[in-house]
Amino acid sequence: MQTVSLIGAGALAREFASNLAVLGGEWTIKSVLGRSSERLEAFTKDFACEAFTDFEPFIETAGDVVIELAGKPAAQRYAIDVLKTGRRWVSVSIGAYVDEAFRNEVIETARAHRTEVHLPHGAIGGLDYLLTSSLYKNTPNVTIETRKGYKGLAGAPGMEGLDVDPTKECVVFEGSVDAAVAAFPKNIN
Repeated sequence: MQTVSLIGAGALAREFASNLAVLGGEWTIKSVLGRSSERLEAFTKDFACEAFTDFEPFIETAGDVVIELAGKPAAQRYAIDVLKTGRRWVSVSIGAYVDEAFRNEVIETARAHRTEVHLPHGAIGGLDYLLTSSLYKNTPNVTIETRKGYKGLAGAPGMEGLDVDPTKECVVFEGSVDAAVAAFPKNIN
């Protein structure tokens, strides 16, 4: 039986845990690391696993695979330490790997500890096409349009200094992927 440990106890982690059987085989959630004691308590009650708010005791007993479901800051904070234990790392916060120095450190650490990194890309339709087309010299330009409600963007660094009417649709950002990840880290990951 394979075991997984999760970083994050929010909506995405709950969705993953609820659908774990879809992966096939014998998988069990061993533990979860989170910040909110209330969320952790509810999560462990629903999914029968250990809960931790501190990384050190979490990683000492973590499962075979550690899955990050908590956002870019969590991916950047924990990836290297998880890989150093030889555990496989799955991270859904793809925006964390835009930082070339961080990405290279992740790759080198995984190699040094003979483990694996998995970055699923299901959030953007057509990404398989984009990955394949990137292998060719004349890669087409790509435009991604994302629509969010005002509440979903409020507080993002990219919203600072903008005078936006929350009742009307408007464009709040145009630019590169790197800049989008920095401006809207909770929305473009």
